[in-house]
Parts: sequence; structure tokens; C-alpha cells
Amino acid sequence: MKNTLCLLVCLLGLSACTKNIPPINSAMVMYDYTRSPPSTVTEGGQVLPSRTLPVDQLQTLNKWFRFHRSDWGILSGPLPRSSIEVALVHEDGSQSDLSIILHWYGGEPARLLILRLKDRDGKSKDIATRTLTDDDISSLGRLLTTKQ
Repeated sequence: MKNTLCLLVCLLGLSACTKNIPPINSAMVMYDYTRSPPSTVTEGGQVLPSRTLPVDQLQTLNKWFRFHRSDWGILSGPLPRSSIEVALVHEDGSQSDLSIILHWYGGEPARLLILRLKDRDGKSKDIATRTLTDDDISSLGRLLTTKQ
């Protein structure tokens, strides 16, 4: 009985670290260029306008989420201001917001991804976070700042 309870607690802990994101139907990317220091979301010195991701980039983002289902944690503390914000609409009708935090409030570098999953009524139901690797920053940065 004691072993079963321990196993159940461990499995619950592991499931909290995994996120199965429903496939994404559409994504609107918005950039914050008012930060100090400014985020790296400019092209040729010009701020990138908000834009909708085309189908090929949506497919790449869906693949990224499938590949990165594990290593998610729980956000502790206030929600930091993001450098890149992505409003997602999923195939099942749910929505979520994806925030990429490149700098903390004081300007210190950060490597954080925050996912706020919402129910069909738009109410927040889950907030998950993960630390971004250099490869993550490179691949997501290329995906979300490249015009197609």
C-alpha cells in the first residue's frame, strides 16, 4: 500500500511536468519593443509589426510543442512582461497565450517560456513554464521573427 501511494505521487509529479498542447490552428505574434534593453525583435532597425503565422510556420510550431512536451514546470511569482507574445487558437477551440521572456524587469537576460492555457470560454485554466535553451531561443526566435 505504501509503495502504491509513493508510485501514485511520483506519477502525478511527472504528469505535471508534461504538457500535451492541442494542435494549433492559428497564431498571432505580437512584439514588445518598449523594453529596456529592447528585445531583439527588430529587422533592419525597424520594429516588426504584429502578424499571423502562415501555415508552414504553424506546422513548425506544432512540431516544436510535440518535441518539447516534457520539462514544464509551474510559474511561481508574478507573470513577467514578455518580449514576444503569441495568441494561439487550437483545433479543439481552446486558446492559449505563449509568452517568451528575453529580459527580466530590471533588464537582466532571461530564458523563459510561459504558456497560459485557457478553456473554451477564454478563462485561464493552467499556467506552465519552461527554461529555454540556446537552441530553443534560436529556433523559436527564427520561427517567430521571420516573415514568410
